[in-house]
Amino acid sequence: MNEETTNRTGSIIGGLFFFFFGLPFTSVPLLMFFDGAMDPADPFGLLFGIVFSIPFLLAGLFVQYIGISLIWGSIRSPIDPASIPRKLPPGPYALSITEHPDKSYIGKYFRQLETINGRDWYKMSGDIKRLYYYAQNEGGSAGWSLDDRNDSGIRDWFNGGWLPYKGFEIPIGRNKWKVNDNDWVSIEEFKSTEKDEENSEGWWTESFDSRESENTLEKSESFRSSQRSISPINLDSEVDVKSPKYRIIAINIFIFLSFLFFAVPLELLFDDSFDDEDMPDRWCDSTNHYPVTVPITAENEFVLSEELRPIEMENRNKNNDSRLDLVINGGVCSYQYRVADSWGFLFTFGLDNATNIDGVSILVMEHPLGYTSGYSGILIETSTDNGSNWDGQYFSPYMFGEYERDAMFEDRHENFSFNKWNRHKFNSTVSNVTHVRILTGVADQAEDAAVSFSALRVDAEGDYEYPDYLLCDGNWDGRFNNSFSNIIEWPFYDESYYGNLEC
Repeated sequence: MNEETTNRTGSIIGGLFFFFFGLPFTSVPLLMFFDGAMDPADPFGLLFGIVFSIPFLLAGLFVQYIGISLIWGSIRSPIDPASIPRKLPPGPYALSITEHPDKSYIGKYFRQLETINGRDWYKMSGDIKRLYYYAQNEGGSAGWSLDDRNDSGIRDWFNGGWLPYKGFEIPIGRNKWKVNDNDWVSIEEFKSTEKDEENSEGWWTESFDSRESENTLEKSESFRSSQRSISPINLDSEVDVKSPKYRIIAINIFIFLSFLFFAVPLELLFDDSFDDEDMPDRWCDSTNHYPVTVPITAENEFVLSEELRPIEMENRNKNNDSRLDLVINGGVCSYQYRVADSWGFLFTFGLDNATNIDGVSILVMEHPLGYTSGYSGILIETSTDNGSNWDGQYFSPYMFGEYERDAMFEDRHENFSFNKWNRHKFNSTVSNVTHVRILTGVADQAEDAAVSFSALRVDAEGDYEYPDYLLCDGNWDGRFNNSFSNIIEWPFYDESYYGNLEC
């Protein structure tokens, strides 16, 4: 069953639900009449019954009207923008409009993941303006449109002008668009100069500091183009029950009502978190499993909104797998931050003492209970003034671990292995660091937006001259050379041994 058939079937089911949901309300006047509540012999009782039943009647008719409109609209609907297949490979990840009579349309536009009417579409960075192809979905002429309103691509909207065209190619170049009186519009492919995967510039450009300091991060095109971008549905003042947007709203209401009756009890039965006692020995406790040269404190954990602002959101994991303090300073656990929807995750760590550091290492162990683990992309920043200003030190757009349906960065790093430390080494030593901030992308895990790892440490200057070690008895004398501690080089655990953190 293709997507169009699925949408039509969903609209019919939703329409039937609304029709029969409204039927009892529509029947209230009739039921009151046959029940004797509206007796013609009692004028005052009759008047009260009529006045009382009218709101129910109107509400029922309105809901049934929605249902009938959904059914009718699914039979006779405009061309669905998602029904037209793509015929060309994805175009440039970013475009730049350098000439337009309306200066507000000049700027960089980033390619979105899905297509509209079989073509790529582009959205301006930090704005609602968009470039997309209109395929005569509701009539009119086909062509490329520039507009400043959200829509699925079905509307013939072009506040920023339109270019008549019936091919699939992106209108790169200088062309006369139908803006005012056939004005010139110039579109160019945006060329990036960022080539080094460890260059921290070019992923995010917005400040994640709630104080919005001037020292911001540079937003990368790869962040926007790797997202699961969903076109919002525009809500007009006039309701068009035949349009797909209205059907989607109605279907969402239907899904929400179904959730109240079915999903909440099921959530209680099928909780994706685990009981602490299910974990192997020495996991998720106070045991020191590895040497720590830079003690740290977890100061905050945030989810990133669509505007790339940090917000607090409750972790759906409730047990020890939700405690960040159990995976730092020698601890190993299966930490996971899991929410319904997110554009990324932000973690801030304070160093107990200002220290010269060479990087950050993160361990992803295979989950003892078989759950998916890993983090998608990583950006590391440092601060030397207690978090007032931040400097990017490291960036890698790869997957370190596993995901289920999708992830921001899906290509696994060539050197990644489960149960082995991933060393994210800076280009040079950073002196007098007081805080470290880590940003990761989103990976689908347990059918939610998530990030997960088993241990995290900050590595002091010179630490990378030595291998990773496992503390056999949890004690370390603070020395790599001539150490009297019972330590061995960190083993590469096989499937039968990885849960055992003993020598």
